[in-house]
Amino acid sequence: MGIIIMISTFLLTNKPIISLNRRSLHGALAGGFSREALQQWSMQEWNDKHSPYSDLLSQKVSTASIDYLNEHPHPSSELAKFFFKSVPFAPERIILTPFRYQHSALPNIFTEGTKYLFWTVRVHTPLEIILRWQLNGIDGCTMIAYDPQIKRVYHGNSIHSSVTKNNVFRALTPLHVQYAKLLLSGMVQELESNIEK
Repeated sequence: MGIIIMISTFLLTNKPIISLNRRSLHGALAGGFSREALQQWSMQEWNDKHSPYSDLLSQKVSTASIDYLNEHPHPSSELAKFFFKSVPFAPERIILTPFRYQHSALPNIFTEGTKYLFWTVRVHTPLEIILRWQLNGIDGCTMIAYDPQIKRVYHGNSIHSSVTKNNVFRALTPLHVQYAKLLLSGMVQELESNIEK
């Protein structure tokens, strides 16, 4: 979700934090891992008539990391654990935990319907996981995936179009992108350090 988005959401709505939408959905990104596919998925998920903000970042990982993920029974779930355990995510985890204490224990396995803090898993396949969140009535999602063929891991985000035209959101978008890069790097560092153990 990102601290930047959380702060801008509060500034835009000035509402207390509210719960997630718990509707179930089956499927995965059509057309592979792309910003456009994540954007299309988000539009369908939220019945958003306009294009939501979406980004998708990727980073190359070692062959040992891909081998580890390929050998794991739930590779995308494992990546989600590395994402949420990462050092760059720690401040966000500390800020959000008091609001969702009942969902603050990191799950052993992320499957459809699993809740962690403000996120609920909406899509889970071996290669990707999409988690939906809602804060102050604003919908968003976080996507984590990997492609074993090209040895890349992905981190993507999408925010409902109702927010994207706002000047506060636009001003904070470059900070969000930098934070998303940091989170991706942190996930990769957690993955790589787990391989070294």
